[in-house]
Amino acid sequence: MTVKGNIAYGLKGLRSSEIRDKVDEMTNLFHLQRLEDDVPSEISGGQKQRVALARALIRRPKALLLDEPFSALDIPVRLEMRRLLKDIRNDFDIPVVLVKHDVIEAYAMADKIIIYSEGRVLKIASPCEIFHLPVGLEEEPPTSLSPSVFGLGCAHVCYPLCTNAPSRRSIGRRPELK
Repeated sequence: MTVKGNIAYGLKGLRSSEIRDKVDEMTNLFHLQRLEDDVPSEISGGQKQRVALARALIRRPKALLLDEPFSALDIPVRLEMRRLLKDIRNDFDIPVVLVKHDVIEAYAMADKIIIYSEGRVLKIASPCEIFHLPVGLEEEPPTSLSPSVFGLGCAHVCYPLCTNAPSRRSIGRRPELK
């Protein structure tokens, strides 16, 4: 299946002219115009992620749920995808829920972080609030969390998020899967 066919996959039931218009819009938005006739084996990991996002967003969903969307990408592509995801959130005006196990990436991308352990929500707070009072330093520290996970290495991420963070992105992190 080509990139174009992959993006159009969820548009069954529409007229072909509508499908073509919507696919053109998404290929332009995600900078995939030159790749429309390529197949997955001919495109990079970052391009595959952009195709997957275009396919997920083509029907204008009310929310976007992503489970570790950047885990297989190298650092430069991962940073590019972070920027793209922030743009998507703003352009489509939808909440984005990310499941992350990388605490640094969670701090960098979230307005709100939800920390889970053993199926329970331990804390819901902004990255800055979690940085300043991490789970484990409160009245009853959970046994499976280590406060060192939230160490000073995250301090440089915290300040910009405290000053002007929008309130629609959330990241769930399961600490037992470090």
